[in-house]
This record gives sequence, structure tokens and C-alpha cells, in this order.
Amino acid sequence: MIKRESILGDAKKMLTEQMIRCFLTVANNESFTKAAEEMFLTQQAVSKHIKKLEEELSAELFKRSTRSVELTETGEHFYQMFLKWSVEYDSMLQSIDKKTDDNTIRIGMISRMNSGSVPMAANAFKKKHKECKITFIHNEAVDLNRKIADDEINLMITYEQLMPRDKGFRSKKIGETNLLLCLSENHEKVKKNFKLSDMEGEAFLVCLNKGESKSQAMKKAVESRKRLGLGEGEIRLYSDIDEVNMMTELGEGFSFCSDSNLFASNPFIKTYPLAHKTVICACWKTNNNNKLLKEFINCIPG
Repeated sequence: MIKRESILGDAKKMLTEQMIRCFLTVANNESFTKAAEEMFLTQQAVSKHIKKLEEELSAELFKRSTRSVELTETGEHFYQMFLKWSVEYDSMLQSIDKKTDDNTIRIGMISRMNSGSVPMAANAFKKKHKECKITFIHNEAVDLNRKIADDEINLMITYEQLMPRDKGFRSKKIGETNLLLCLSENHEKVKKNFKLSDMEGEAFLVCLNKGESKSQAMKKAVESRKRLGLGEGEIRLYSDIDEVNMMTELGEGFSFCSDSNLFASNPFIKTYPLAHKTVICACWKTNNNNKLLKEFINCIPG
């Protein structure tokens, strides 16, 4: 939280880092939509941050029309000021991080993924490097991709298809997982001789990923049904993976998870393995400066 005296008056203003980041990103892109995509936020969330910032500063920062967004004269003044603050603030954080980077390895993992051999590798590594601190951060793939790009984590454990595609990253295969179709144990279509064709007309329950539009999610779900031979049927979108799991338990339709996912051990759900394997990878930046990272990666069985 940033506290500073108002440039426009005597009252104290409360400006958050998120407000300022949103303002700079909208200004750079000249678009609320592009700014939302870049920051992995909804357009509504970006608009709320800008509105709050304008209220705090008692100033109109943007001229808005149906076709364009541009800075006002006052907005240009604040843009220059906040841009300078952003550079200095990021530089300060980087200098702080460098003091602890050499003795800390920050590992990001897909939420609810069975961590497998990684914690065992961490324990073995720490026996040799007692001064080293290893922290685990569980989050969704979109957030982890951003964190590793911004050097907030050193290593990411993720599924191969969700890795960054930038040439500046390297990866190591550390395992494989089966894709499972999930049904409530009380679902009428649960049976020993289950076939994928049994899902014809059955609702497909899908989680809307962070930063993904409903149309994008629907398109991917339709393609998945077709690719896996699940026929046509209703697609229901949910904003949270826990809700998908609960609705699957209630028999509202079918969903997917991998056998490395903690949901696979849910006693109220019946799972059917599909003829589809997914590779699990450790992924890191080629130019990562953490001196202990390479040695830690070599400790993870692959």
C-alpha cells in the first residue's frame, strides 16, 4: 500500500500498487481490453481500479470513446510520475531479491497436482545445502507462467501443454500422467463396460481458466469433446475447479482430471482412464541466476 499526500490538495490519498499498474498498462496499450489480457484480469476489474484511482486523485485520467482510450493532460502528468515510480520501485525490489536469491529456491506447482518426487528431491537437496531455503507456491498455470516470467519463482512444475512457449525457457520431463474421465459414483452411466460413446448427450463440466473468455473456453471444450470421441452435448462453465468437482460428485455431468491430480482420489467419484497421457515437466528460465537451481533440478528423478 502506498501512502502519499495529494498533489491536488491536503487530504491523504491511498493509492495501491494495483491501481498504478493498471493505469500504466491501460496507458501503454491505449485499451482496457488489452490491458486486462496483459494483466490476467477481467476488463471490469481494470475499469474499477482506474475509477478508484481517478476518485483518489480527483482527476480524469483518460478520454474514453467507443474506438479509443487516450490520456488527458492531467493523465499524462500522472503517467510520467507513476512511470518513474514504477522503475524505481521495481529496481528496489530486485535489489532486495538478489540478497536472498542465492539461498532460496522458489518452486511453483499447479494447484492440486500431486507433488510426487519433487518434495523428496527437496529434502535430499536440503541435507546437502542446510543453508538453502525451498518454498512451494501452488497456483493455476496462468499465474505460474506470469510468476516465472517475472522471476517471482525459479522453477515451475506443470503439464507440458501448459508450459511457456518462449525460447528463453528450458524443461525436464519428470513424469507422465493419465487423463481420467470423472463421473459421480452414483451416476446412472457408471458401469464396468463403460465406453466413451456413453457420454453422448451428457453435460461436460468445465472450469473457466483465469484470463480466459467464455467463448474461448467453450471453443476448447467443443474441440476436446470432438478429439476424444465424446460426441455432442451440453457444456457448462464454472469459475472454480472446486465447483466443477462438486457438480461432478452430484451427478450433473462428467469432467476430466489427471491421475496426478488430488481429485483423482475423491472417494465419491468414479474415474475412467483415457488413451491419453500428459507429460509433467520441470520448467525454468535459461538465464536464471540462482546458483543452486541447476543442482536442484538434477536431484529430481526424470
